[in-house]
Amino acid sequence: MRRTLLILVSALLVLPSTVHAAQTSKVMCGGFHLVRSTPTGQELFSTAYSFRNGSLEAPLTILRLTIRNFFGSVIWDSGPAAPTPHPLNTDFPAPGVDITTVPPGATYYLGTNHIWGVNDVTGPDGPGQGNSISALIEYSTESKRDPVVIGASLRVRQRIFLAPFPPGTPVQGIEHSRVTSSCVEVK
Repeated sequence: MRRTLLILVSALLVLPSTVHAAQTSKVMCGGFHLVRSTPTGQELFSTAYSFRNGSLEAPLTILRLTIRNFFGSVIWDSGPAAPTPHPLNTDFPAPGVDITTVPPGATYYLGTNHIWGVNDVTGPDGPGQGNSISALIEYSTESKRDPVVIGASLRVRQRIFLAPFPPGTPVQGIEHSRVTSSCVEVK
């Protein structure tokens, strides 16, 4: 019995490992999502969170996106590890892009405008809660050697009202500026 067990254990140690267990990591990113009135109209401040998969073999899974407002209250929680699926990135043709699984070599993104549209963040803490938000992004990959880069980009766009939309429906206008920031790994 001991000899059989020893043979089995030694065989397992010699076999090449082609499957890696998925490793889970978390990063924290900052951001904004608000509408600001200016003398010439309104501007929409939004944030795009980008997910770059450096592996050419393994997918990257965005397990959870949890956003907290200025006061620390959760204002968004989505993904396979959350009660709500991620919203689609509707910047691409219908039905849009699901950011849950980022293919090998791909870079996906999701903007706060895909969550709250072109309006202020609403919630129990009242106005101003989108003035400074934090996003905790939990992800997993089977690749142990290839980089995963997650970043945030603040975008400022004109907020306008155009036809053929119903009166009172705001849309995004031209982009005024964009600033990229990095995210930090958290334990």
